[in-house]
Amino acid sequence: MLFEHLDGRIPDIADLDPVMTAVAALGETPGPPGLPRLVDEFAEDFTGWRDIAGAASWTAVTAAYPELAGASIDVLAAREERWTDAADGTALVHGDLRLDNMILGADGVRIVDWPNACTGAGWFDLVLMTPSLAMHGVDVEQLLNEHPLTRDADREDLDTILVAGAGYFVSRSLLPPPPAAPAVRDFQRAQAKALLAWLASRRPDILTDQTSPSPEAARAVFRREPTHLTAH
Repeated sequence: MLFEHLDGRIPDIADLDPVMTAVAALGETPGPPGLPRLVDEFAEDFTGWRDIAGAASWTAVTAAYPELAGASIDVLAAREERWTDAADGTALVHGDLRLDNMILGADGVRIVDWPNACTGAGWFDLVLMTPSLAMHGVDVEQLLNEHPLTRDADREDLDTILVAGAGYFVSRSLLPPPPAAPAVRDFQRAQAKALLAWLASRRPDILTDQTSPSPEAARAVFRREPTHLTAH
């Protein structure tokens, strides 16, 4: 194993410019041979809405998240099913990009902690980072509109990943806290709240769509084994 000592600190919101420069460089870096594909690496993570649908726990979810009262779990789950097409690609993907996985030094921002390294869409890390930025008051809509990785990206693909990310944070936040990290559910709930608030303004149609998904999408939603989620 090879380690490098870095002199620096974890960046904060005031350091957003060098952070976004590093994110742009990451998203433009081709993934080296041998890394798994993002759609395989995260195949068991972006199933939150489908897990909720399979567990018939929508009532408990809307009790914990009243902002979802006007949404349809079937529509959200069907949209989530499309995440693999949206996120596929050949760029290097970190997979868990947050400010606390970066070090700001004299030569700029370095990205650390790479257990989920894979290849996928170059904008994936930025889009999944936005809930944590929104929690700190960043205008993430403007950020995506102006950032070089996302300003020309397909809007529907971006929204699909945001929906899938919301399903991940909502579903995980309702699970019992793990003994080794009891605060993680509160963190996930805060990110879910921030992301749902943003979706409500960015794509209000998605959170109010009560139409039935296509038969093919409906079969995809309910072919999973039920997962029992408990609201706390």
